[in-house]
Formats: sequence, C-alpha cells, structure tokens
Amino acid sequence: MKVGYGKYDEGVAIFSKKPILEVEDLLVSQNKSYSNYRTRRLLGIRNEDGWFYSVHFSWWADPEEPFANQWKKANQSISQKKKEPVFLLGDFNGDAAIRNENYDTIRQVGFYDTYLLAKEKDDGYTISGQIDGWRENEPIPQRRIAQIWTNRPLSVRSSQVIFNNKNWPVISDHFGIMVEFQ
Repeated sequence: MKVGYGKYDEGVAIFSKKPILEVEDLLVSQNKSYSNYRTRRLLGIRNEDGWFYSVHFSWWADPEEPFANQWKKANQSISQKKKEPVFLLGDFNGDAAIRNENYDTIRQVGFYDTYLLAKEKDDGYTISGQIDGWRENEPIPQRRIAQIWTNRPLSVRSSQVIFNNKNWPVISDHFGIMVEFQ
C-alpha cells in the first residue's frame, strides 16, 4: 500500500479458509503515492459468507487525509453490497470511547460493532500506552482503535483481544481481535 517510516513496505492482507470469489482494491485517500504514509487502501474479498475488508484508515483530524473523507469514499463502495454481509476489520485510528468522531460516524450509517454484539468479551483494548500516531493525544493507558464491524446485527458468541501478552505474545503495537459468531 505504502512505505512507512521511509523504509517499511506496509499493506493489508486477508486470509480466507473458503475460496475467494472476488477481490476489491479500494483507494480511499486522495493521495495515492506509494511513498506517502498517508496513502490508504482497503482490501476486500468476497467468499460464500460475504465481503471482508481489511482496513487502515487515517485519524479523525489528520490535516491532509481526515477520516471522514476516507470513510465517505469507502462507504460509497461498500454500501452497494448491502444485499450481502459485509465485515470491516482493522485499524480505524479512532478511539471507540471518543464521541462524534470515527466510531460514531461508522455507527450512524448502520454498521454494528461486533464487540458490543458479543455475549462474552474481554476489555477490548487493542493498544496499550503511547504508540506512533497517538503520541500527541492525551495520554490514555488503553484504547480500542482496532475493531470489527458488520452491516448485520449478527449473533456474536465472543470477542477477544489477542497478541496482547494475555492471549498469545505481543507481535505489534496493535493487538489483534478474534470474534466468534454463533
């Protein structure tokens, strides 16, 4: 997708146990330069269970590439797929606890946070401490910026944060999420 820190090839990926029927590469940023860290793309795949998008959006108040503009582009494409289940998975770069920003923007168009739907769940925090991109923000020890959303009010058995040293070793400054549907 882009080069991060001037040296890392950054991207998004999706692994599917079921055959992939379609793929979508969706540019949501205005910038499309591989050398600009603000470039944002979503990778979507469709299998027999619906559409799955691996996402990495910008921050709400990014001066060049704000979340709202990227969400508008993403939602225009995704909303055309309303007949099928759609799942958005990844880094939304917006704390779920902050009102009237990224999280509420997604909820307002009819998506459901699988964490809230889950019958069993942990604390849900997907970052801990200060990480890049969040150093200028108010120091909050934990945030829920990675999320899994769906366009259906599905029955979710559990939502669990992984790779956080409680459930498997840490492998990134962002923890993962594992959701189990009924």
